[in-house]
Amino acid sequence: MLGSNASDQLTVNATADFLSPTTIENTFTVGTGTTTLTVDSTGNLDTTGNVVIGGDLTVQGLQILSGAVGFTSSTTAPTLNVNQTGTGSIVQFQDTGNTVFEIADGGALTLTSTSTPQLTVRYDATNYLTTAVSAAGATTLTSTGAFALQFATTSDFTVYHGATARLAIDSSGNISATGTTISLVGDTTITGQLETTATTTLATTTITRLGIGRQMAATRNFFVA
Repeated sequence: MLGSNASDQLTVNATADFLSPTTIENTFTVGTGTTTLTVDSTGNLDTTGNVVIGGDLTVQGLQILSGAVGFTSSTTAPTLNVNQTGTGSIVQFQDTGNTVFEIADGGALTLTSTSTPQLTVRYDATNYLTTAVSAAGATTLTSTGAFALQFATTSDFTVYHGATARLAIDSSGNISATGTTISLVGDTTITGQLETTATTTLATTTITRLGIGRQMAATRNFFVA
């Protein structure tokens, strides 16, 4: 039944079907009291209830979510796909307005934290690797187990001090160092040939076997046994 009240409000006391396009020039409200859904004249939607969408949701503008967000899916597609087609960062995670995790345009990843360690890679609760950076820029890698660096068989390993290579290990296992002093603490065993091209100082109180010169003892320039 269609009618109106004393305030010139339209009242519909039956199920209504709108078969043609309908234009509402002011706020459209569903519900009463504190449980309502409203759409104002500029298209803003506000609801105190739940929203269930069975199809795809496309949002053209900025989304601001003030509550917890959860994603649940059971598909072969990624649960979350973030596609940045501009020049801004792909994603930023913030703690009280401070960016603590960022993937910049191009894919560069930055993790920022004054809490150490900043990064922990875990196998389980007792086996993990941590990386910590101090306020002075000192970096510490800590492993709860064995620590191995593995490279391709044709690759070299080089440690730099600034832009200067200080220690290098080539693909054959040969070691070269550019420092002026090499200090070895403890017993040192060399199973191959040791050659020096400059002055060599042996600081020891006991020499059990020492040869200087050619490999054969009979032709050595200096020999102690």
